[in-house]
Amino acid sequence: MDLFDNPYKYVIDTSAFIDLKNNYPPSVFKNTVWRDFEKNFKDKTIVSVREVYLELKKGSDFLSSWIDNYKDSFLYPDNVECEIVRSLQEEYEFFVEIEKNGPHADPWIVACAQRYNVVIIQHEQLKNNRQKLPFVAKEKGIKYIKIPELFEIEKFKY
Repeated sequence: MDLFDNPYKYVIDTSAFIDLKNNYPPSVFKNTVWRDFEKNFKDKTIVSVREVYLELKKGSDFLSSWIDNYKDSFLYPDNVECEIVRSLQEEYEFFVEIEKNGPHADPWIVACAQRYNVVIIQHEQLKNNRQKLPFVAKEKGIKYIKIPELFEIEKFKY
């Protein structure tokens, strides 16, 4: 690996974190699903963006404290990602909610995926809604998957 290569393969959205917590609770899957997920998050095969961190910190559950162990896996945007978000704002007027009070991760997830050529892990349904993550990702040619697909691709076996 080149000194400047990164290990990133996936960027995970808030919706996928919530799906992981709700459908694979750590109280049941701690030594299986969460062990493998934590390993991939720690080694930065899976990363997220700072806005996801802020969205999850609004909660008061397991995830809001768990993420504090992995702060460096939540990436801050660079200038390239800021330019991507600016272009998304021009193309998808309501996808980038500049007036929203609080964090809004979706445009930053798309920007991160585009910037690092990684797959998005998310849980939303694809609809003809131009303001949703799967629609914009599909239009931009960015692959997106759900948690069970991650398990299959990465060969997590339980």
